[in-house]
Amino acid sequence: GWTGRATSLLTLEVLLLELAWLRKYCRGQRALHGEFSALLILLLAALYALWGLLGAGGKATAYSGLVRCVLLLGYFPTVSLLSHPVWRRRFRDALQMGGFLCGLAGIVEYFFLGAELKWVDTSRFFDLGGRVCATFSNPNVLAVYLLLLIPDGFSLLISEGLSLRRRCFYGAAFSAQALCLVLTFTRGAWLGALGALLLLMLLQSRTTRAWLLLGLPPALLSIPLLPTNILRRFRSIGSMTDSSTRYRLYTWKGVLRMWRAHPWGIGPGEAAFTRIYPSYAVSGTESVMHAHHLLLQTGCELGVVGCLILLILLLWLILQTARGCWRYAGEQRRQLLGAACGLLGVLVMGFFDHIWYHYGAFFLFWQVCACLSAACAEEVGEAFAFGGNYA
Repeated sequence: GWTGRATSLLTLEVLLLELAWLRKYCRGQRALHGEFSALLILLLAALYALWGLLGAGGKATAYSGLVRCVLLLGYFPTVSLLSHPVWRRRFRDALQMGGFLCGLAGIVEYFFLGAELKWVDTSRFFDLGGRVCATFSNPNVLAVYLLLLIPDGFSLLISEGLSLRRRCFYGAAFSAQALCLVLTFTRGAWLGALGALLLLMLLQSRTTRAWLLLGLPPALLSIPLLPTNILRRFRSIGSMTDSSTRYRLYTWKGVLRMWRAHPWGIGPGEAAFTRIYPSYAVSGTESVMHAHHLLLQTGCELGVVGCLILLILLLWLILQTARGCWRYAGEQRRQLLGAACGLLGVLVMGFFDHIWYHYGAFFLFWQVCACLSAACAEEVGEAFAFGGNYA
């Protein structure tokens, strides 16, 4: 974001990578893993591009659709690049290093530079001290980024056979990311992180299940010892006295009205949404920029076809593949669980926010999917590769 051209630079880089991969694919030097899922990815990318050109927001909608199409298609070269476990380890380490630096930036911002108060309802949460954004422009976007990394970082931290140096690195990265996530005060991300980490510990090994059984009662008993501002923020989840909760409910009502009027979609991006939505908005929510809900937003952008047939089916395949590969993957179990739990945690947050609002978060989501798919293809054969059927 410091360059002022972050989206354009990212899109250009991914496009060059895709063209290089396509050249090798046409020469028979690259292969696709998971034909059925590859087809769904292509259809979803085509919908973004086509609905961008036909959408209600003009050039801005066309730009948004093409950018999302390019970033989504980055899934294919990444699957090829991560086909070897050495490169998957480097991929995960790079993500953890980036998350560590970003987490440190958020911690410094909160305790030394002063976090911004514009994201806080000061009449109700007067003692938050602000919400951190770190290297992003919005605390919710930062929370999406961290939530994709934290489960995998925790899985790496508790892995067996690590050297002291690597365990210290993963411990520092996980601690910085977790504390920074707390300081975003994004309640949907808190719920997603708690659910993802609990599920990871339940599934990873007998040892982690024992740790969970022994550690959960003391953790629950220590909840009253948490800082008051964190407790007040957490207890407000679902409360209708909270302005953010009411705002989301009213927004969802307006979005459902708009969806009923435009069942085939209005086109991707903020321009189309802000042009059409005010006509259907509940009074007081006309200025909202997105639906604050992943499925509702996708339904408004791409219509019933994009939401029900493509998005839900594709995400179901991701989770089903992760479950099947966990049963057969052997040494890659921790990697598969880390990636799958990260995706699950973000999807939990997606019930309360539009987690793909930021192009970088959209791109990273599908990159984590590609890492999961690459590991599945290697360990259990291409019949399990991201929903592929080679029978």
